[in-house]
Amino acid sequence: MAETPNGVAGIASEGHFAAFVRRYQSLDLFARFLGNPFELLCGQAQCALEAYDPGTVLERLAITGPPYPLADTHLDWDDPVPETRYIITRVALFAPVTLRVWTPAAGTHVLQGALTCVIANLNQPDDDRMVRSWLDLDEHTPSRLLKPDSDLLRSRLFSVGEWLPTDYPHGSPEREGRSTT
Repeated sequence: MAETPNGVAGIASEGHFAAFVRRYQSLDLFARFLGNPFELLCGQAQCALEAYDPGTVLERLAITGPPYPLADTHLDWDDPVPETRYIITRVALFAPVTLRVWTPAAGTHVLQGALTCVIANLNQPDDDRMVRSWLDLDEHTPSRLLKPDSDLLRSRLFSVGEWLPTDYPHGSPEREGRSTT
């Protein structure tokens, strides 16, 4: 484990993240869809920081607490034994983070918060995949962002991507292309 800018041990590199995934198998669900998950998280944090304060540069990201993965799945209705195989449609990862950033106004400083990243349309061609992230910062009480708000995490997961008609059971209006209203 590396030490973060505020002295807290954290995951601060791809190697540390890979070791963390090996220790916490549930993270594999998120990591298996990415070539370099830590690089994606850093890129998403940089985009969020730039949108928040143009000119901001992420110097370092450290995951400072247990990440929480979440997935949206459904039974594979086309499998001969549909109760045994699941299709993953989207995954989310909530991670408490410490960020060392440089801004034109304040120079180098540390921010604390949580990064939530959702990857959707996983059961579709790679060109249809969607990635959306949220960076929640709290410099006053960052401990409130050590664990996700489960309703907010679920809401964010379902807000990205969509199911295909084949994601619904045989005979359902959604699969048959009929209106459900």
